Amino acid sequence: MDDAQITAFWKHHKQVWESSNATEMTNMGGMDTIEVIVPGRISGEQRSVLLSSLPADDGWLVTASNIGRDVHPNWWLNLKANGLRGEVRAANDRRTPVEVIELQGDAREEAWDRLTAAQESYKEYETKTTRVIPVLELRPVAG
Repeated sequence: MDDAQITAFWKHHKQVWESSNATEMTNMGGMDTIEVIVPGRISGEQRSVLLSSLPADDGWLVTASNIGRDVHPNWWLNLKANGLRGEVRAANDRRTPVEVIELQGDAREEAWDRLTAAQESYKEYETKTTRVIPVLELRPVAG
């Protein structure tokens, strides 16, 4: 799929996710779908994005791949502007406040290997960009 097709698919996915109260399309290609919710860094309004994730301890492992574009995705920039804090909505409408840890070094490589094993397209995205694609762990925190 090209970038436009991927973007169109994710828009459709979000419509289904929202209309089903997070009970449909909760697993895509072996990875769980989560919704990351954070205030926009400019508007301050709540913004959300659906991401593919893998379990990590009590939280979630995701990547800010942005389909291999040379710019970070807005949701990642919003999280950084919000003190690396946000909220995750998981399957069946469960919501959890989270802190975001950008993995580095061996921890990043191990997580990247897990992500690319689950979704080979991440390897392709890596070849399309000059930036290092962030690998993030979203850890639950007390609300």
